[in-house]
Amino acid sequence: MLPSNLLITRKRKGRIKPVFAEITEENLGIAESIINLFSRCIGKRYSALLDEFQMLEESSAIDYRVIRSLFILLERRIIMEEPSHDPFLLRQTVFEIASYKPIISERDREMVFERSSAELGISKRELKENLWADEDPIIREFSPITPDELISLYNLSLLQTLLFKADLLEISLSNPDVLPLRNLLRELRFYGLMYDIWRSGDRINLTIDGPISVLKLTRKYGVAMARFIPSLLNVRGWSLRSRILDNKKIFEFQLGEEEFDRYHKKCVEEERIKPAFDSAVEENFYRQFNSLNTKWLLEREPGPLIKDSVVIFPDFCFIGYNRRIFMEIVGFWTREYIEKKIKKLELFPELIVCVNNELRCSPNFRLPSQLKNVIFYKRLIPLNEILNILKKYEAEELDRELKLIDNNFKRPTSPIVTVDELCSEMKVSKVAVKSFLQRGVEGYVFTGSLLVSRRLMDEISDKLDKLSGKATYAQALDVIGEFIPSKQEEIFDALGFTVDWRSLNVENSIIRRKANIKNDIMRS
Repeated sequence: MLPSNLLITRKRKGRIKPVFAEITEENLGIAESIINLFSRCIGKRYSALLDEFQMLEESSAIDYRVIRSLFILLERRIIMEEPSHDPFLLRQTVFEIASYKPIISERDREMVFERSSAELGISKRELKENLWADEDPIIREFSPITPDELISLYNLSLLQTLLFKADLLEISLSNPDVLPLRNLLRELRFYGLMYDIWRSGDRINLTIDGPISVLKLTRKYGVAMARFIPSLLNVRGWSLRSRILDNKKIFEFQLGEEEFDRYHKKCVEEERIKPAFDSAVEENFYRQFNSLNTKWLLEREPGPLIKDSVVIFPDFCFIGYNRRIFMEIVGFWTREYIEKKIKKLELFPELIVCVNNELRCSPNFRLPSQLKNVIFYKRLIPLNEILNILKKYEAEELDRELKLIDNNFKRPTSPIVTVDELCSEMKVSKVAVKSFLQRGVEGYVFTGSLLVSRRLMDEISDKLDKLSGKATYAQALDVIGEFIPSKQEEIFDALGFTVDWRSLNVENSIIRRKANIKNDIMRS
């Protein structure tokens, strides 16, 4: 993006267009001259670069706004040398010593430098070189690009600068491939832009609220939108329309891929290393949620939600309890933007929307205090509120499954039935099966993971009663194993027996029945 006073546009009949620089010999020539100028000035003071650039600008017939824009774009590619000593501290010392008496002659001046360098413990040469090093630093490095890349970058910057004045940006994508579209929407979320998306035939349409549509954080939002624009250029078949506010008048701006390709080719600096997460908030939530012991699987960037023409690309999906609950994290927002999001919840009831209060772009306003599945937060997404919403879905699913079991459960004919078998047969969760069996099944005892006939439990109990006070724990489990192939410890506990441990050696243990426990167990 460029300073607004360097933006060159052409206006006609309510329309506005940036005056893009064509890739001509003249433009490539001035671009090459400026690039060479920066290369020559490595190791020189910044003031030397400015002096030479001023001479080049005065001798060129090209619009000064173009030349200064090229200079600014290249200026961002230089690295200045860090002063070896703090210039502010040096000046403070020099001015303090100079204040003791008037400086009349060159000798007086040199004396001040000598006394200052002695007090600072550095040489007089180092003092002079670093005294104003923060205002006129040395150029240490310059990362050059080719002339046509510089012209392309200039044209992209013109587009970004114009769109900084946008009220609304409308983008249309003709039959886009899924991967580029997903990457584009990921960039939208990364920069926290306010957008809406819908489908119309084979086209995907996007509207993005422009910087001048927000009343707060205008510059921050505008910079975010400018940084998003290069991502759009990676998607084939794009076109855009926008309303531009310029000098208190609204102009219409249109641009398509085919037209812009004449002025722009992709440059290396437009590539951004894609982070693993769209934001620190998203990463923090992902790591914290996965550290909890829940039965929900958290999936990042699931597929789109589509209903009629409305499309939503959520950030997360919670998978569990035969449900898929989605979550979207909102970046910048206004009252109108949030109201539209809330309205979409009617179409997608299993969507959670998390809104960052610190990115509000409109004045304070009141929304209903209780909004289903809408969470306002500062800094970090509150895990407790997410878990409370998920618990409601868990309860809903449990009620549904319990009704299903109530309507379809048949008393078993086998003396032993596992919870896993019932889950598989009835297509319900373990939680639902266990909740149902804990209510009691006539003629059976539920031990935790097994449903065992009371007759079989009585038979095992009688065997163990005869061994009470005599057999070891290992022997008791062997007896149970003659009747039940697994979960012997569970049966032992359910029958009301306990173990007296006389040492850590299992052979030195003795089983006994807990007092008055048999009748209670058998009546349950």
